[in-house]
Amino acid sequence: MSLRDIPSFREYLWKVYSALRSAVDETEVAAAPTEPPVFSGNYPSWEIAAEECGGYDTDKIFTKIKDAVIAVRDGHAAFERDSVLFEKPEYRWEALAALLWQAARDRGELRVLDFGGSLGSVYFQSRTYLTDLPAIRWGVVEQAHYVDFGNRELSSDVLQFFQEIELGLDAIRPNAAFFGASLQYLPAPFEILERILSHRVSSVVFDKLALLDGAADRLTIQRVPKHIYEASYPAWFFSEVHFLERMKSAGYKCVSEWKNIDEYPLVGATTAFKGFHFVTV
Repeated sequence: MSLRDIPSFREYLWKVYSALRSAVDETEVAAAPTEPPVFSGNYPSWEIAAEECGGYDTDKIFTKIKDAVIAVRDGHAAFERDSVLFEKPEYRWEALAALLWQAARDRGELRVLDFGGSLGSVYFQSRTYLTDLPAIRWGVVEQAHYVDFGNRELSSDVLQFFQEIELGLDAIRPNAAFFGASLQYLPAPFEILERILSHRVSSVVFDKLALLDGAADRLTIQRVPKHIYEASYPAWFFSEVHFLERMKSAGYKCVSEWKNIDEYPLVGATTAFKGFHFVTV
């Protein structure tokens, strides 16, 4: 008997399938922000770009995100994104499908290492389709003050927070790694990525990855819209062709890719925000 022969798991797969069909048939497009993020510049180093920025580790930003996540936890909102609360559920369908694919491959078990996952934003946004899995663990790797608060106020048998990648890898033993618009905000992104890829995690999922059609990566500054919070920080745009070559060289093949609706112009470059699902070869 396979897992799919078990009635409860068949019902769960049908639930997911029906939701995905509904999302395709009745897609609702959210209203565009009145003031989109702005990316500019072409900086020679992270240090030089950072001198002009306010960063992501300010207390003001953390307080807004913390308050928003507590509201979601307590049932006062469906989910939050970048500290903004949403009343109705929205799902990152392609990324969720990739994670559920890995769960189906491992007989309903999903163990995610979510790098740069804030206070579990994607977990809380997706938990409707995660909580009925036979086995689920979700570990978030974040800055120290996020980890301290997360483990004190939000952690559970499913959700945990870690300051170090290796601690998360040891505790979660992930079969999926998730980067949700986080890799491009690291000083040395490919050093971090290599530390995870070296553990041969079965699936590696990227969502909202900033890419450009060119031969070289480009370091910019992103300025966040004031209606979210006032901040600026260095942000990479990766050469798409070189990024794909890097993943292939690490022993991963791309089984699916998608284009996010995010479109933010960058002078002198053609950009796109994409998602990818890579699996070990």
